[in-house]
Amino acid sequence: MMNIFRLLGDLSHVVSIFILLLRLFTTRQAAGISLKTQEMFLLVFVTRYLDLFTTYYSIYNSLMKILYIGSTAYIVHMLRFQEPFKSKYDSANDPFLHLKFGVLPCFCLACLVLLVQYSFDVVELLWTFSIFLESIAIVPQIVMLQRDGEVENLTSHYVFFMGAYRALYILNWIYRSYFEPYYRHNWIGEWAVVMLLVQGKTKHDLSAHPRRCCRSSKILRQHSLPSAQPTDDHAPCSFLPPTLTHDRHHPISVHCGNGPDAAVC
Repeated sequence: MMNIFRLLGDLSHVVSIFILLLRLFTTRQAAGISLKTQEMFLLVFVTRYLDLFTTYYSIYNSLMKILYIGSTAYIVHMLRFQEPFKSKYDSANDPFLHLKFGVLPCFCLACLVLLVQYSFDVVELLWTFSIFLESIAIVPQIVMLQRDGEVENLTSHYVFFMGAYRALYILNWIYRSYFEPYYRHNWIGEWAVVMLLVQGKTKHDLSAHPRRCCRSSKILRQHSLPSAQPTDDHAPCSFLPPTLTHDRHHPISVHCGNGPDAAVC
């Protein structure tokens, strides 16, 4: 059943996909985009939307599922096989072992959840697996941005809208569990909400930190003495790896702007 939270969540998801594709087509390069994150999202959508071939709900429902699977598969294809994206994808800065530390643990956890419930249905298993996997699918992207050293505007906007999508879906699940009498609301659903909260918090931190830093940079420039070297208000925020910081209280330092008055968050 459609509600405002689901509609806005789907819209945010579509916007995030559009932003990522815009980033690829305008820059003609894949630096700063994690292929492993996209592969994990593709696996999430394929395992979650198996009912696309067995159950019909509505035209809207079917089209959105096809859009999610098709667009994510296309992005993976671009990064793996299509030039110039394939040659410009920086695999050295995308080191997260997503199969070993993402896919396999989530699958084992999904099996454990179903064993605790004394039930074993393949579709239910894959749906539960997709919930757990989606909660950590953004991790390779975060690791890559930290290693790469900077966050471009379109990349941070992509992460922001993905976080908004998951946050709105939390509200959608809560709404449906209380206002739809036949909506299935069980133990696994509670786990799903917890996983969505983890994912939403992770994406919010990544997208909000550059904005806080840029605001701090502008405030410092307004109250500082004129600098001999001009600064760029639109310079991207840079994430420095923890090993490069000299402040033990801030494991990740973010620099905005250029010159001696650049802010450090």
